[in-house]
Amino acid sequence: MFFSRPKGIVLFKKSFHIFDFFVLFAFILGSILLIVSCSVRERDNIFDPKSNLDTLNFKLLLKRADSVIQFNWNPPTNIDYKGFSIYRKVAGQATFTKIANLPSNSRSFTDSSIFMDYLHSYYLTIVGFSRESPPTPVLATIPGPGKIWILDQWNEYFYKYSYDLRYKFLTHYAIWIPHDLALNKKEHQLLVTYPFFHYVEILDSENGQFLDEIEDIRYPYACIYHPIQNSYWITDSTGILYQYSANNFKNRKIIDQHLKRPVMLAIGGAGKVYLLDKGLNQILMYNQSGIKIKSFTGYQQLTFVSARPPGTNVFFIEQSDDTESRIYKYSQISDRTTLFYTGPNISLVRESPFDQTVWIVQHSGGKAEILQLSANGLR
Repeated sequence: MFFSRPKGIVLFKKSFHIFDFFVLFAFILGSILLIVSCSVRERDNIFDPKSNLDTLNFKLLLKRADSVIQFNWNPPTNIDYKGFSIYRKVAGQATFTKIANLPSNSRSFTDSSIFMDYLHSYYLTIVGFSRESPPTPVLATIPGPGKIWILDQWNEYFYKYSYDLRYKFLTHYAIWIPHDLALNKKEHQLLVTYPFFHYVEILDSENGQFLDEIEDIRYPYACIYHPIQNSYWITDSTGILYQYSANNFKNRKIIDQHLKRPVMLAIGGAGKVYLLDKGLNQILMYNQSGIKIKSFTGYQQLTFVSARPPGTNVFFIEQSDDTESRIYKYSQISDRTTLFYTGPNISLVRESPFDQTVWIVQHSGGKAEILQLSANGLR
């Protein structure tokens, strides 16, 4: 008689050998991963002079670049260290210089010893108990007197950029096609007009949060903020000029309701406001109380007006039928208007607040140019 071993036992032994193989394989694989992991950690040690690191893997984040330069950072949390060092280089300097030693709980730095319109570069290092880490990537910015707001009417966004346009501080999705904006720096308000939506939106200029709205203007178009009155001037492009209190948007005043097509506003010295009405083909001047005191008439086709507080000069553009443009300059001091510059298809003019030079945009032959003119109109 022949006997055979039970099949169950055979299966058990086979299963046992397979299980034993996988345990051994997992052990070997885990050991390899542990060795590799330790090796990576050692090579990634920011204080190890034999590591391959030449920069830290976090960035300095710019917060301000106007009267001061301010930035912050989020350092790694898996290391021990005792502080930070800040290094700076200003345009014209050959090397970086350490300007600050900060404690380990620091997360921001403010540099108040800055030079307007000069490139400032910074990097940070982490100070360990025996060594200093490699630097962060360099943060470079040019400080200026404010920030730049840009309306994107095609994609329906508006943006807040640093003065040098290197850094985007805020991106906000517009609720419709935006046309114009006015900034109230004192109360951190941003007012945006939406003519096709019959709507005005007021936002917090720091974070883009909704603050208030205006819904009783038919076609809100051009707008400015008047700092002397702490109010906004807003045109209804069907022919009305309004004034709204920045503290109470229910407080509305009609400044002028005998207009035709008011499309542009500018504020100059002494709080005077200039309005371009393309329907009347006039530029109207109002004092800070909203009383009309002067009209600029007798021009072929007025297309643009520009002024700036506290400056005393007002610039406006006349377009002739043969594509030639003429820029006129009005002086509030002498109450005189003079021809300033002539060129093809000029669309914009701005006066610098620093040296009274004038910047213009003109285009011809499929090419656009930005030109700088002297205070006397010389290219």
